[in-house]
This record gives sequence, C-alpha cells and structure tokens, in this order.
Amino acid sequence: MVFRGFASLAVLTAAGLQAQFDSASVLGTVRDSAAASVAGTAVTLRNVATGITARQETDGEGNFQFFNVRPGGYTLRAEKAGFAPASAAQFTVTVGTRQRVDLTLQVATVSEAVTVTGEVKALETDTSSRGHAMQAH
Repeated sequence: MVFRGFASLAVLTAAGLQAQFDSASVLGTVRDSAAASVAGTAVTLRNVATGITARQETDGEGNFQFFNVRPGGYTLRAEKAGFAPASAAQFTVTVGTRQRVDLTLQVATVSEAVTVTGEVKALETDTSSRGHAMQAH
C-alpha cells in the first residue's frame, strides 16, 4: 500500500513538471532610434493561429515579458504616442524557451495640411447702386 501511494505521487509529480514546461516566455526591450529605452510602451503579443492577444506595458527600462506562452506562431507590436508603431515579423515559440524579441520605435512624422477654398468676386453683386470715379484738377 505504501508503494502504491509512492507510485501515484511520482506520476502526479511528473505530470505537474510536464505542465510547467509545455509553455515558454517572450521577452524583449523597446528602444527608440537613438537606442534609448522607451518606458510605458504598449506591447501586444498575438497568437497567429487563434488570434488571442496579451498586452503589457514596458517597465522603466523599456523591458517587457510575457509568461506562460503556448507554443506556436506569434507576432509582436509596440505602440507609444509620438512614435510610429513597430512590429516584429512572425516568429515561432517552442516549449520551454525564452524567446527574445526586441523592437525599435521610430519617431512619428506629423504632417498637417490646410486647404483654403474660396473665390474672389469680380463684381459687387450685393447692391444695385452705381458709382463713379472722381478726378482731382
């Protein structure tokens, strides 16, 4: 009976260890074009097959980490006001790995155009009065 309890414990422990390792983590750093870290950046990890997303914000050093990521294909996107969004090409996460994906944000270009439309009237059409030009002698 003691042996049967030990065997059950060994099977449960092995199953528990297996469950811990059938996931991975995705981590990285978000920097700007001058290689400075960008804190407070929204980073979104998307599973390509399921469409499920997870979102985190970078810490004060621009670092992020997603834990318990299931194996599969993923994309990563970083967004921060004042910067153009940055995306990583699809990558594969495998069991038990720490997949590093660093992103670089470029300063967003702001363009503003003002268009003024209208036309100048050649004749005064608001009144019917006539006028004449005076000349000095």
